[in-house]
Amino acid sequence: MTNGSHHWQATAWCVLSYSSDREDLVSEKSLVTWESSSDQESEAWGEFMENSDPFEMQWPGGVMPDLTDEDLLVEDWEYENAALCDD
Repeated sequence: MTNGSHHWQATAWCVLSYSSDREDLVSEKSLVTWESSSDQESEAWGEFMENSDPFEMQWPGGVMPDLTDEDLLVEDWEYENAALCDD
């Protein structure tokens, strides 16, 4: 760990919501780790979301979503069981 950085781990997934009648598209839940300048969960999660990429997630059927779809309204990230992993 370097100069005030903290390592975090959580189970995360991405939810894509559309303006059309399509149901939300939800990625598989994955164990993610990331480095944050904060030891506060909400701040660390905010840093994760700023740097997250939906293409790093596993999607149903192995098909990557089209992030340029004009009906895509919201890319939302959710998580559970966040833990600070500092030694």
